Amino acid sequence: MLMSEYLSKVQSGLVILGELGGPETAAVAERLANALEPTVQAAFLESLNELVQEFNLRFQQAVTVTLGSDEVLITPLATPTVDAAEPSAAAAPPGDLTARFALRLSDDLKSRFEKAAAASGQSANTWIVRALDRSLRDEEPGSPGPWRREMRGHGRS
Repeated sequence: MLMSEYLSKVQSGLVILGELGGPETAAVAERLANALEPTVQAAFLESLNELVQEFNLRFQQAVTVTLGSDEVLITPLATPTVDAAEPSAAAAPPGDLTARFALRLSDDLKSRFEKAAAASGQSANTWIVRALDRSLRDEEPGSPGPWRREMRGHGRS
């Protein structure tokens, strides 16, 4: 899948709308379409990240997204063999993720976890679910504790 194809569709749609307002509006719309490129790319990548996170949590089958300069590749990861005595830090919480919970917290705390989620490339919801799951697993009897965790995977910058 090429990001440029989706970007072109957004840009051409904006230019077509601009043409409805006459030549001056069309020129402004074309400049706006070009200026929107980084924003549209970021929104596309964010939505793709949300999709991958949802998939990983819902189906408990990890996939990875590899980004080239324009190409996006989605590939499944092999499920590692996990020792029952040591749960994986990346394991998705069980369940169908349909329960909802209202939470009251300070603006400062909300800002801090939103920044942490963004830094890890996750949505705030995914970050919270995973943090809660890790915290509860650390408190289970016989848990190896947070200091004996192992992280597996690969990334590309």
